[in-house]
Amino acid sequence: MGFREVSVVEVREVLRGWLEGSGLRRVAERAGVDRKTARRYVAAAQEAGLQRDAGFAAVDDELVALVVSAVRPARPNGHGMAWEALEARQEQIAAWLKGDGKDAKPLSVVKVHELLARQGCVVPYRTLHRFAAERCGFRAKTTTVRVADGEPGVELQVDFGHLGYLTGEDGRTQPRSPRESALT
Repeated sequence: MGFREVSVVEVREVLRGWLEGSGLRRVAERAGVDRKTARRYVAAAQEAGLQRDAGFAAVDDELVALVVSAVRPARPNGHGMAWEALEARQEQIAAWLKGDGKDAKPLSVVKVHELLARQGCVVPYRTLHRFAAERCGFRAKTTTVRVADGEPGVELQVDFGHLGYLTGEDGRTQPRSPRESALT
């Protein structure tokens, strides 16, 4: 099961609802988190000394930091164990994705995921996909529309090459081809 980051705003909303006297189900629903997540944050706040009769002023940055550090797993580099397992195999993954080697074709991330599982490295597919994009250059994003930024406050106009229709000599309309659009 994956780990979803809960923002500080959501933590504050959970604690605010709990301090107002609402139940965990309602608190979780209003904050947009799972009920178990809300329960963990409230329990951590209680362990840090928050009492239900305290006002919302008691929820300061220090308390939120204590709650977050108590509940969230320790991730010094921002990534979990699956990412670390992939870092150990980065060269192999990059080679598979690029198709390096004798008569080797580039492999898809799905196939790389299967090959890693065969080697005993079972990681979530989405983590592998993010790793491949960030560390191995998989489907590197390139600029699709180049825009020359102007001075602040000055109007800019961009032509995206609208294809439109042509009207022939006989009066009938027909779609313009991309080649004709490029010539005009």
